[in-house]
Amino acid sequence: MAKTRRIEAVCTQYDVPLKAAALQFPLAHPAVQSLVVGIIAPTEVDQNLAALREGGLIEVAAPVPNARG
Repeated sequence: MAKTRRIEAVCTQYDVPLKAAALQFPLAHPAVQSLVVGIIAPTEVDQNLAALREGGLIEVAAPVPNARG
């Protein structure tokens, strides 16, 4: 847990969400071609989509999945 807190502190220092850093880490390895992630709650879909839009990775008007079915 101490190591996790240190990683979280670095993320906070650079204003990077811990989730974003966690997703980027495995993708940095040349053997990793894709990443499959899950969610715990439907609200995470909305949070993830918002982060992608804010980062300019998804156009604001692009159709996206609806977490509420």
